[in-house]
Amino acid sequence: MYAVITGDIIASRSVEPNRWQLLLEKFLQENAEPAHDYAISRGDSFQIQVVASSCLEVAIQLSALLSAESGVGVRMGIGIGITELSEKSISMKMSDAHIFSGKAFDMLKNDRLRIKTKNQEFDETLNVICSFIGILIKNWKPATAATIYHALKRNDLSQKALSALLQKHETSVSKALKRGGFHEIEQAINLFKKMLETCSI
Repeated sequence: MYAVITGDIIASRSVEPNRWQLLLEKFLQENAEPAHDYAISRGDSFQIQVVASSCLEVAIQLSALLSAESGVGVRMGIGIGITELSEKSISMKMSDAHIFSGKAFDMLKNDRLRIKTKNQEFDETLNVICSFIGILIKNWKPATAATIYHALKRNDLSQKALSALLQKHETSVSKALKRGGFHEIEQAINLFKKMLETCSI
């Protein structure tokens, strides 16, 4: 099963594009599945298809990366469902995941993250969690966001190894992870994956 993420950069005109455009494009290239299934439009809007089980983690990673490296925020709607696997541009596809993604994005309002599937009960539960994740994301400082990004990207590393990678004292990394709500984010990702396996989506 696949997911489609539709997003845009918050207040993109207030930040020099060279601070985030290349970061965004590189991230989409590295995480799209299949590799060609992503697009950037109007300069600050994008879509990417990913494996469903990784979509929440991918969305949080992108938020952390852009916050850490450029100071910009991002809003994302995630649609999960039947996906059209074809050579058509991602913006031209009309499968459930693509439609749900657009609907989730349109329902964002002041939130940073929202999920839509055909299962209303699944959506209601996950979107409460997404609202709390959004609050955490809004409060990240760049240094905290960078720590969260690398902790998610390299979740195979111990905290000691992560500290060495970031060239920071282990105590500083521990405080940044706690401040950024990393433990709670991990719990949310694990719950999402468990629900995805057990619910009818």
